[in-house]
Amino acid sequence: MCGAASHAALRTAGTSGPGPAGEPGRQSVRDVVARLRPPQAAARRYRAQGWWREETFADDLRTVAAEEPDRTALVSRRHLDGSVVTLTFRELGRAARRVSRGLRTLGVRPGQVVAYQLPDRWETVAFVLGCIEAGAVTVPVLDGESPAELERVLEATGASVCAVGDAGAARALARCGGRLPSLAHRIVLGARDGDGRTDGPAAGGDGGALDFHHALLSATPGDREDPPTPLPPDAPALIAFTSGTTGRAKGVLHSGNTLYAAVTGARDCASREPAGGVVATTAPLSNLVGVRHAVLEPLVHRSTTVFLDSWDPAALVELAAQHRVDCLLTRPADLRRLLHHSPGRPAASLETVVCTGSPLPADLVEAVERGWGVRVRNAWGMTETGGALSTAPDDPDGWAARSVGRPWPSVEVRLREVGEAEPGTSQLAVRGPGVCLAVLDPARGQVTWCPDDTDGWFDTGDLVRDDGRGGLRLVGRRSERVLSAAGFMVPVVDVENVLREHPDIDDAVLVGCPDAAHGEVPRAVVVAQGRAPSLENVRDFLSGRQVPDWHQPLCLGTVPRLPRNGMGKVARNRLREALSCPAGAHGTAH
Repeated sequence: MCGAASHAALRTAGTSGPGPAGEPGRQSVRDVVARLRPPQAAARRYRAQGWWREETFADDLRTVAAEEPDRTALVSRRHLDGSVVTLTFRELGRAARRVSRGLRTLGVRPGQVVAYQLPDRWETVAFVLGCIEAGAVTVPVLDGESPAELERVLEATGASVCAVGDAGAARALARCGGRLPSLAHRIVLGARDGDGRTDGPAAGGDGGALDFHHALLSATPGDREDPPTPLPPDAPALIAFTSGTTGRAKGVLHSGNTLYAAVTGARDCASREPAGGVVATTAPLSNLVGVRHAVLEPLVHRSTTVFLDSWDPAALVELAAQHRVDCLLTRPADLRRLLHHSPGRPAASLETVVCTGSPLPADLVEAVERGWGVRVRNAWGMTETGGALSTAPDDPDGWAARSVGRPWPSVEVRLREVGEAEPGTSQLAVRGPGVCLAVLDPARGQVTWCPDDTDGWFDTGDLVRDDGRGGLRLVGRRSERVLSAAGFMVPVVDVENVLREHPDIDDAVLVGCPDAAHGEVPRAVVVAQGRAPSLENVRDFLSGRQVPDWHQPLCLGTVPRLPRNGMGKVARNRLREALSCPAGAHGTAH
């Protein structure tokens, strides 16, 4: 049994529901959410181990607001006017209660789906916490995804409410018309200034949408204390969509307890900031990583989160110094840009940089550790698994570029050798309390994986090797695999790291290039730093770095910049489409 319903039933049952969910072979996400629960044996085990609990994040918010009401919960900077909003836990709790009350007034009931595509502002934190208090199933959508992708998410989930960042996005939703019959309310945050003015519907935007502050944050006489109605901790509470760098995104269902395990699972290996710390993050609040670190962790660890709604390295440095940030949670692309702006330590209080989301280039780690005098940590996880591995404070200098670290105390790992890869390369599977309840194919309305399928083991698709210190070194993803002319799998991450050391290359990825004789050969796609290198020059450089000939690219392409998704990962599928390589045509292409 996969919780309350058999997985077979969840796979195949055609049910009535919003939109196309009543089509044969499809079922509504609402029905899946209502029926899906974790396997009972696993739930008992994780509770006994202390990774799961009976309480909810709504309880955490009320507790910290009562016990430490004046502690700073968040610092939010808006790029439009440079204003900075600081909220205490008391103020954040009050804002979350108002959002919860506003959602109930709009007809949202426990178990209904509420989506948002909002910028990284304090209102977004209050919105997510308000959804939790109201018992809504929350669906974050990256603030930058296309209107078509947002529509697909809303159609697949049957969301009844969607909050967006501006009136233009609300108008785009309005044009969807009958394609989104479940969508009862559109809410616009807009660009509100200190006098309460907004560029949302109240200022001539889409008149069919509701103003965020008026509908959700307006005070009422007495500001009555409505009791929260959070979902049970084992019920699906959030649907996150994967980044989709190699194909269409999937929906990943998490409960309050799987999210709690991801927040607390690293407690014994110190891969997060200490309790009460101040964390600056560049992770989007409309992504699971941002939700976990900027919304949920502060409630449990009583820490402060600092974030901006638009990339501004000067502003980030200023905030880091002013608020004594001791930990920076970021992505490699953002870290490189921040390093370029601030070659010296951005704040005297900064002790640790934690990177997630992409492989860490060795030159970047070395430059940060040498220039800033702080330790860089590598943390590995997936939308489906939450955090699972990380490097440690006592690892050697530069280790974050060579390893994704050891498993968290809550996480089990299983390695399976891959036939076409070099000996010692294995495919990684993980099991633990932070692994999701299920994976959903939104296009077909079907559950494609839940823990009963594999006794809880989730096949990550990542290829790894032993790092020599009890941890793992990331080699690449099986779905992004590149084969040599001899038919063996190339260690993509290793080759990309060496390519980035080339003096004429600013950034690089390795992809497959169709080949008439061999089926596929490696192709390097590079962003030139000044003069573009030739294929011969690149291969000579790699040979000088002891990269085996069969690991080296036989094709070379140059682009002005690498396409990336909202999480900073290279969108390899878009790159392959943009750079077609004729079969058998080896050499340099632009």
